[in-house]
Amino acid sequence: MEYYFAGDDKILIFPWANGTRIEQIYAYYTEEAFTDWTHPDSGAPLLKAQHPEYEIYTADSTHYTAGVSCADCHMPYTRDGASKYSDHKNRSPLLNSEAACGVCHTDVDYVTTRVNMIQLQVFTTLINTEDAILDAIAGIKTAGETSGVDEGLLTQSRELHREAQMYWDFVAAENSMGFHNPEYVLTTLYHATDVARQAQVTALQALP
Repeated sequence: MEYYFAGDDKILIFPWANGTRIEQIYAYYTEEAFTDWTHPDSGAPLLKAQHPEYEIYTADSTHYTAGVSCADCHMPYTRDGASKYSDHKNRSPLLNSEAACGVCHTDVDYVTTRVNMIQLQVFTTLINTEDAILDAIAGIKTAGETSGVDEGLLTQSRELHREAQMYWDFVAAENSMGFHNPEYVLTTLYHATDVARQAQVTALQALP
């Protein structure tokens, strides 16, 4: 799940005061004026997502809505003679798809193909979003090195970079490559791409 450490005592905080969806988490960080690091090229105060499996999975995903738990897929039941117990290897369901997926799905080959298709689509979209963010960073860097730049627009473009970066990282830091909740993840990436392009355009508008 997503978290951060607050203050000199490094108190563990879950940023869920507004809710667990990405827009609610981002709003919380904005209200708290929290920053993990500053980008050396854009100068934007950025956030670093951890591994938001919980937040992404519980955002009305198909499997979560159906009542499927993490252990059902990642620790499926196995047998040793007459004994039946959960597999404690805790690994990708694709490494044991018959046991992990076959309980609910009759066509396991179709399921694994579907997983691969989803992950490829998410990966491709993730890379496209990265490209948009890199273009935004380049534009902000150029504006920041130009005399006579509109400082208000430059600040706005940095804020947009911060938002795009967090939305992108919310997907990149999660370990299912989108499979846990493909619709939600793709929507998150589309938002990040849009905001990154806004950051790029705003940086251009800031130039004298």
